[in-house]
Amino acid sequence: MCRVHVSSPGKDNAGEKGFTLLELILVVAIISIMSAIAVPAFSSLYGEFRLKSVVREIRDIIRDAKLLSIQDKPCAIEFNPDRSLITLVSGNDDDKWGSGDESVVRTLALPEGISFGYGSRGPVKNGAKAEDGVSFTDNRFACLTGITGEKGTVYLQSTSGGAMAVTVNDGEFNLRVRKWSGGAWLDI
Repeated sequence: MCRVHVSSPGKDNAGEKGFTLLELILVVAIISIMSAIAVPAFSSLYGEFRLKSVVREIRDIIRDAKLLSIQDKPCAIEFNPDRSLITLVSGNDDDKWGSGDESVVRTLALPEGISFGYGSRGPVKNGAKAEDGVSFTDNRFACLTGITGEKGTVYLQSTSGGAMAVTVNDGEFNLRVRKWSGGAWLDI
């Protein structure tokens, strides 16, 4: 036979283990406060991670364009701020980009929370203004054969407040990546 011990409320329950309602409420309150502090910090970090990830992808696309150029294949990187899209195209036969005779080599859609632009930060020092976030002519970095192209900057910003700029210099596709530090654009 099995014995069961039942105690009545108000009686001395010495030796029994458990938590009081007050202790449980305190633990829940502490966890809630810690979560309220931590979630915005993680959201900001996630936004910065996405921004850096997009910049890495743009650098890879520019390297792909350089490789095509070395192989004597004209190509262009098209930046479309309205559609949040970056496309590497190759092989124009009529020396005109955007005429439909190019083939798409690679496409990058900006993730949610990342957009073209620099907001109130302004362009990099000695950089051209770019209201839509792209200072290349016709929002296109055209790469001629033999590793030549034009100079320009692409600005990206995240909803978490971060901003980065990728500048491509004319000549040998020199890349320069900068990050907004709260008062100026700094090389990274």
